[in-house]
Amino acid sequence: MATIAVPGKLSPAPAISAALFQQDHFRVRKTRFSITPKMYFYDQGGKTLAFVRNMALHWNKELRVFTDPSLSFELLTITPTKKQAGEKTFAVFDPVNRESVGRINAPHAVGFQKQEWNLFDAMGRRVGHLQENSALLAGMRRCVSEALPQTYSFYCEECVAGHASLSNGLFSPEMEIDLCNDGKPLDRRLVVAILVLALAGRMQQAKN
Repeated sequence: MATIAVPGKLSPAPAISAALFQQDHFRVRKTRFSITPKMYFYDQGGKTLAFVRNMALHWNKELRVFTDPSLSFELLTITPTKKQAGEKTFAVFDPVNRESVGRINAPHAVGFQKQEWNLFDAMGRRVGHLQENSALLAGMRRCVSEALPQTYSFYCEECVAGHASLSNGLFSPEMEIDLCNDGKPLDRRLVVAILVLALAGRMQQAKN
């Protein structure tokens, strides 16, 4: 269980003990053909770490990450901000510690451009990014079908911090994430938020 900040007091440091934010190797699965698209985070043993529901309905509002499908505890809130010059920006808030985590910026990509998601901390400093590895697959996913697989790399400054591999099953696309190389310099709250946006994004772009 995550530690809740005491009202009226500032947390000396992010008091995160939620299992979701302690993982270096985990999986994310999205339901594709459900009335309300959902997303599940699992550890290597298959235990549910987090749950996101109603991704399509909340795209222009807020996306909320909970500990489980019963929505018993909210871990993150992801809110879209004003869209500028084709770029989408999202503010990430930690309701556990009652603090801003930072923001995520996704420049508009077309054709065979690789999509990139930039991570900024609460001070506005760029701390890393996630990028598609294959321009060919990026274009094919954009123009043909999001059911095609793709691989991604996490970067912290100019160093590769980890990888994500998306195997797109027809009904439940699944992504495996390996961040064992980064030594935890990337805030796992931003990592989780960027994965939610990356998996929800293609579906939403197709509808926009």
